[in-house]
Amino acid sequence: MSIIAEVAIDGGGFTVGRALAAPRGTTVELEQVVPLDDGIFPYCRVRSEDEPEVFEEALASNPAITSVTRVESDDDGDSGDLYAIVWSADAVDGILAAITETRGQVLSATARDGRWRFTLRFPTSGRLADFQRTTTDADDDVDVGRVYAVADGKPDPDFGLTAPQLDALVTAVETGYFRVPRAISTVDLGAILGISDQAASERLRRGVETLVRNALDVPEHRD
Repeated sequence: MSIIAEVAIDGGGFTVGRALAAPRGTTVELEQVVPLDDGIFPYCRVRSEDEPEVFEEALASNPAITSVTRVESDDDGDSGDLYAIVWSADAVDGILAAITETRGQVLSATARDGRWRFTLRFPTSGRLADFQRTTTDADDDVDVGRVYAVADGKPDPDFGLTAPQLDALVTAVETGYFRVPRAISTVDLGAILGISDQAASERLRRGVETLVRNALDVPEHRD
């Protein structure tokens, strides 16, 4: 049995958060799920209406980053630009150091407007308690939200949704997008999410498809 915890923290409190600081309305998602002691996040995905060169220049000049390469460009307005990042040896600090010390695993990590949201897996509730004590002792302003247990080997509790897809679906439900008649438009929803109305529509469609496939075990159609 593993323990899943959803936590939030200001990006200014750890090196990776400061390095990946982005303009308001930009979403940054750490792409690869790895135990931190196996290598710090090698990929991040950035969704922004700004030109990617602005973000790239900021990354390249940061001493915590050894190299940065854009490996995938945002051609459909929803997927974002994917970057390969090589971090310096001392980039794991703050909340990331606490996760490593307590044998935690990062399942997802997404930032918007300077606020990071992590979904973390711990092998036991005791390890989660150690994590909370470590961050408290370090005066890290970590807000622990939902905590729940999952049986090892069971499907992801978020049904395979990416953090942006989950955020879009929850926001759509909370703001009445799915009501009949709709309470808000995709333009309004996109404004709340900090993306275009087309990107919001595409993210919802992909999220709904992923949710239905995984929740109802619908096989993927192949031509």
